[in-house]
Amino acid sequence: MDVRRARTYHCTITVGRQAELAIIDNRLRQTPSGVILVAGEAGIGKSRLVKETVARADELGYRILQGHCFEADTGMPFAPLRDLLRNAIAWDATADFVQLAGPFASSLSRLLPELTLCRPPGPAEIEPEQEKRNIFEALDRILEQVTSPAPLLVVVEDLHWCDTASLEFLLLLTRRLASRNLALLATYRDDEVGPDLRRFLAELDRGRLAVELPLRGLEPAELDLMLRSVLGLARSAPAELIHVLASLTDGNPFFIEEVLTSLGVSESFDVTTGGLTELNVDALRVPRSIQDAVRRRTALLDSPASATLKMAAVLGRRFDFAVLQELTQLSDVAQLAALRALIGAGLVVEESADRFAFRHALTRQAVYAELLTRERQQLHKVVASSLERNIDMDGGILLELAYHCFAAAEWEKALRYGHRAGEHAQSGWAPRAAIEHYSHAVEASVRLSRKPSPELVHSRGVAYEVVGELDRALADYERARALAFDADSPSMEVEALLSIGLYWSARDYAQSRLAIERALGIAKRIGDAALAARCLNRLGNWHVNNEQPVEGMRCHQDALVILEDLGNGKDIAETLDLLGLGSYFVGDLVGGTAFLQRSVYEWRSLGDRRGLASSLILLTMGAPTAHSDLFPAAASHAEVLPSVEEGLAIARAIGWRTGESWALWMLGGLNLLPAGAYGRAFEAIEAAQVIAEETEHRQWLAAIQCMFGYGYTDLFAYQRADEHFVRALQLARNPDAPHWLLSANAWRASAAIASGRILEGEAILEEVFSPGLSMDTIAHRLTWLVAAELALAQDKPQQTLEIADRLIAGAPNAATGRPIVRLEKLRGEALTILGEFAAAELALISARNTAAELGSRAILWRIQLALGRLYDAIGRTADAADAYLAGHTNIEELAAELPAGELSVHFEDAAGRHFPGK
Repeated sequence: MDVRRARTYHCTITVGRQAELAIIDNRLRQTPSGVILVAGEAGIGKSRLVKETVARADELGYRILQGHCFEADTGMPFAPLRDLLRNAIAWDATADFVQLAGPFASSLSRLLPELTLCRPPGPAEIEPEQEKRNIFEALDRILEQVTSPAPLLVVVEDLHWCDTASLEFLLLLTRRLASRNLALLATYRDDEVGPDLRRFLAELDRGRLAVELPLRGLEPAELDLMLRSVLGLARSAPAELIHVLASLTDGNPFFIEEVLTSLGVSESFDVTTGGLTELNVDALRVPRSIQDAVRRRTALLDSPASATLKMAAVLGRRFDFAVLQELTQLSDVAQLAALRALIGAGLVVEESADRFAFRHALTRQAVYAELLTRERQQLHKVVASSLERNIDMDGGILLELAYHCFAAAEWEKALRYGHRAGEHAQSGWAPRAAIEHYSHAVEASVRLSRKPSPELVHSRGVAYEVVGELDRALADYERARALAFDADSPSMEVEALLSIGLYWSARDYAQSRLAIERALGIAKRIGDAALAARCLNRLGNWHVNNEQPVEGMRCHQDALVILEDLGNGKDIAETLDLLGLGSYFVGDLVGGTAFLQRSVYEWRSLGDRRGLASSLILLTMGAPTAHSDLFPAAASHAEVLPSVEEGLAIARAIGWRTGESWALWMLGGLNLLPAGAYGRAFEAIEAAQVIAEETEHRQWLAAIQCMFGYGYTDLFAYQRADEHFVRALQLARNPDAPHWLLSANAWRASAAIASGRILEGEAILEEVFSPGLSMDTIAHRLTWLVAAELALAQDKPQQTLEIADRLIAGAPNAATGRPIVRLEKLRGEALTILGEFAAAELALISARNTAAELGSRAILWRIQLALGRLYDAIGRTADAADAYLAGHTNIEELAAELPAGELSVHFEDAAGRHFPGK
């Protein structure tokens, strides 16, 4: 017998409450007086926030009294006040509370029997109202004494269970806080507010006596942080797990812990990897604690409300009044009464006059789990029949119909509607919904003893690719190719092969090319010009990524001619996008930007958000990036920033995980780093790395390591930079990505030269450089640049000048474009050493002005330093001082962009040492 012990999961850190804690901390540091209310549903984290607040208050020297309200104490007068008083006695056993209570001690002892032996004689009988007032006064006197000299924090949790008398006292206390060294912190469930608490809150609002902090569910990024803590993960949790938990729990921390505990004994969850192998949410076991809570609430429902609840659970998390009424056959009055009962029980909420929803997905799951399997199927069949009559109304009904047909085991309809629903979800950029419906359709095919269509399987693979589940995507692409071959569908086989080629482009260029060439061969054999053009585009992109941009551009140009004849708008837009990338790789930033601006227009016209995101992200390279600062820039950093930010926002909105990673490292490494926004740059690159590791995109991982190395080189953290470059080289060797192999080696050699390790830099450069190396691509020109830097470090300024002049002369748009900042700086430094001071000054001033115009702040201080040295050499002391001062100012501004700490201090100190007098 296999007996498993359930593992309990608890988060040991406070997540997602920084804003609330900052407000509380600010209030506690001010003169203690006022009320802080923390509101939210059960499990949202009120008690954790209280615990954190108490710890902070203790650090600030507060005395703390805590009281709790319990569900069983609702009808017991003064229950939380007894709790407060007992804690006060336990806290200070030497205090004479009878004496502190003065003439009200007798009433106080009736509240707390422990004080009976100490109480002075009092009247045998007293009116209840008068005794209540006496108790209030006694407690107030005690609290007044306790708050001197240290401030006091009174904490009362779960006011929704507080009795009427205690609420009256707390209201009296709040009105006297202005004269007391006392603050009140109280919590309550905002979905269980009774009449007494409602009046209490209204009085606080009327008197403006409180600040209220409503707690929300955790956002996906916060949920990820919680999972990393709870599961002990070294990196981000799988996006699939985050998505499922967010859908089930609405970010409620307690519910997350409970579901994890439940999943820990389920075969659908692997605690080691944190991965779900089954996305069917309906199959997940609802935690026992949540089931019990829902049973308690449903036990009091009458028959119509209970029937309504079951049918609503079958309908889903959200449901329409009209559909529900049609299924329950209740009158308007009876249906409204049933819904009112469900709302009163805290099970359902009203979203609009016609739309209702379960308060939580888990609430719906708990009700649904109580139904027998056959009972569920019958109810789903009833719902499907009702929806099918309105199938042409909108896509939302199609999605619901497909789900209910599948749940009802109506396999023919599940196959037909599931495929259509997947297509609808995919076109609406809801990839996870698309995966669910496509998977239902695939399973329906199996149930019908049929092979699924290759189109269905391929479409699911595309959806998997969008959300970053690339291994599953490849499995579907391979299966779709085999199904297409068996079905004698060559056009579908080409589609599958192109998708396989795209998958391998991130991992193995040899396999990628093999798949693309097979696809091209089939397209030519069947005479499909549009498919052949698409294959040419993929082959062209392969050439570009393999440092063969001229061949790549030829393929794209051939494809564009074919597609413009055919008038295929989407394929034309994609070709323009790829021509933009190819143009950038040969250094034509102006031409590349023109292609991409055209593709952006086409994508917007087509409403294709993924294509639009791609072109917007690529526009980053039109500015002088770490890659493209050896060519005349087409735009400034500020001009391209909105484009890449929009592309990032779109990628996130449509759930395109690899696109999000790409946008982040392009934003951080190619825009923010050269612009000198180091702190934000590293944050973006680190976020990109998390996703790239999750999706195992080796090409992006190599690029990300290069960006880290480039940034740390800029900040004089040479050892850290070298570690990243070495890691980039390891990653780039498989998929044998020549662009990143060349770039990483060049940047690594440059860092060694900059740190004074000239021989090491020379040895690294020799691995990739020879005098016969072309100047045709970004990576080749970067390698030539480092050769020029090496020559300058070896006191060979004439050689440096010759290389710089050749790079300028060979750059596209050199005669008409902006000056190339890095090359003008290099020329200026070489000319200074050669004694050609007038030409050196012109070059450096050109570099300085262009850098300022483009927003290339990271290099600006280095240009000012070179200018200062030039002016020193020719005796223009005042001009030199001005240049050095400007350089120092630039350094201070850049250091301010870094988080305060060792790196910021190191950078400012290391940069400053390059100036005279340091």
